[in-house]
Amino acid sequence: MKIFGADPCVKRIEVMRRTGVLFGNRSELWWDHPVRASFEWKKAVWEIPDDVYMRNVSRLKELLDLEPLWNTFSRELSLGQRMRADLALTLLHSPELVLLDEPTLGLDVLAKRRMIDFLKLANQELGVTLMVTSHDMDDLAEMANRLLLINRGRLAFDGSYDALLRMTGDHRLVRLTTSVESPVPDGLTLVDRSGDRFTYRYDGTMIPSPRLFALLAGIPGIRDIQMEPENIETVIAGLYQKWFSEGEAAK
Repeated sequence: MKIFGADPCVKRIEVMRRTGVLFGNRSELWWDHPVRASFEWKKAVWEIPDDVYMRNVSRLKELLDLEPLWNTFSRELSLGQRMRADLALTLLHSPELVLLDEPTLGLDVLAKRRMIDFLKLANQELGVTLMVTSHDMDDLAEMANRLLLINRGRLAFDGSYDALLRMTGDHRLVRLTTSVESPVPDGLTLVDRSGDRFTYRYDGTMIPSPRLFALLAGIPGIRDIQMEPENIETVIAGLYQKWFSEGEAAK
C-alpha cells in the first residue's frame, strides 16, 4: 500500500510529515503542562518553521477558540476542550491527510456539534482530507462524502450515503397522529403504535411522495403528519445482519 505515492515502510518520516492522527480516547497533550507547552514541543520536534508555526497557531486559536485555554494545564480541561486542543495540535504541521478514530467519543451535544462543524470546515476550507472511523453512524452520515463498510475483514461497500440508501432501499418513516383507528395503507408497514400515534415504515424507491400523499389522504381523522428517513444505524444494522446471514448460509 502506498500513501502519497510512497511506501510508508520505506519513507516513514516523509509520509508522517504529511499526515496527522487523532484518537478520541488518547491525547498528545502534556498532562501537567499548559496547552501552549505541547504546541511548543511539537514545533521543536517536528522542526516546524517559525512562520508556519505562527500562522497555524493564530488560525487554529481563532477557529477552535483556544485562546482562553492556552495557558491552562491540560489536566484541567474538559473532554470537549481537550479534544479541541488535540485537534489543533494534530493540524499544527499542516497535514494533508488526517486519520481520526472516534473523534466525537464521549462528547456532550454542544462539543460534538462544534467538533463536526470544524472537521467539515477543515475539509472544505483548509483542504485537509479526513479519514474517520466511528461507531456513530449519524456523525458519519453528516460528515462523510464517501462511506466504507468493512465486513469480515473485507471491503463490503465503498460509495456515497445516497448510494448506500439505493442499495439497501430508501427506508423512511411516517408518523401519524389520528383521532380514529388508523388503517395500514398499502405498501406501508406498521412498526409502532403509542395511543393515537402510529408509525409506519415504507421504501421511498417503491412509494414516491405523490403516491404516499394519496394514500394518507384516504385515512380519516389525521391531526398531524411527520416524515423522516429511517435511522442510519438501523439501516446499517440491517445490512450487516444480511451479510452475516449470507455468510452463515455459505458455510
